[in-house]
Amino acid sequence: MTETTHQPPTGSLRALTSLATWGALWRSGQCAPDDIVDALSDAADSHRITAADPAAAQALSLGAAETGTGSLLRMIRNSRCIRLLMPSPGDTCGIVASPALRGALDTGEILVLWPRGSETDGDEAYGLVARTVATDTVTWTAHHLGRVVPRPVESLASVEYDLRQGIRSAAELFTQLGSMDTPASAAGAPDLRTRLTELTARSHIDLPPHTSERVIRVIDQATQVAAIVDLVLERTPAFGLTSGAQSSGDHAVERLRSLTRMARMTAVNTIISESEQSLH
Repeated sequence: MTETTHQPPTGSLRALTSLATWGALWRSGQCAPDDIVDALSDAADSHRITAADPAAAQALSLGAAETGTGSLLRMIRNSRCIRLLMPSPGDTCGIVASPALRGALDTGEILVLWPRGSETDGDEAYGLVARTVATDTVTWTAHHLGRVVPRPVESLASVEYDLRQGIRSAAELFTQLGSMDTPASAAGAPDLRTRLTELTARSHIDLPPHTSERVIRVIDQATQVAAIVDLVLERTPAFGLTSGAQSSGDHAVERLRSLTRMARMTAVNTIISESEQSLH
């Protein structure tokens, strides 16, 4: 398998999804600010926010460095639209080359905010990149992104169909992993299942209560597939002994990674979009 990096969701993605989903519910009057604070506290005990550039500092009213969740809530309240984007080298989600994009590619996600009134400025957007810097600390960096046009949210039904196909492919990869006679897999199937359970828990994304069963199902299925991909990347330097087998394995892993990225992004943005519609 070709060398690649992948970071499963930990505190940073939990924090981003909590802020995005609970924030959307708050803006539509479906929850209280304390609910967002509680959700962010579950993701990490400490939150630190800084602005990467003067434009972000001015537009988002950020000081040199702030601690706590107050500024995060203020940014959500003052936004007309928010989206969770998960750019990849093959799909930057409309974000141009910038420090923000490099940070988003490194962490795998960015929360994009369009402040109220930004439609008169050509859809000027700002992005929050979150990083887990310790087991109990998430740092947030706010970037000016320039003009980013909000994309329509993908069809959840289409993503769910593709995800069902992906589950079968992931199951085949897991079966191959358990049958490979290599030092990396010598621990056997029971240990592989134990590690898979650990990775699934690590990749879990918390969603607000009353989230639709369909969204929960998509998130859960994407989490299962992502955990198998993480396990494969962790345990195997290559699929098979031939270059053809290795190429096939690489292709399968990259396709599944793209699928889980799209599924998570669509599920979270479905929650946000439905909440935003109730504002109009």
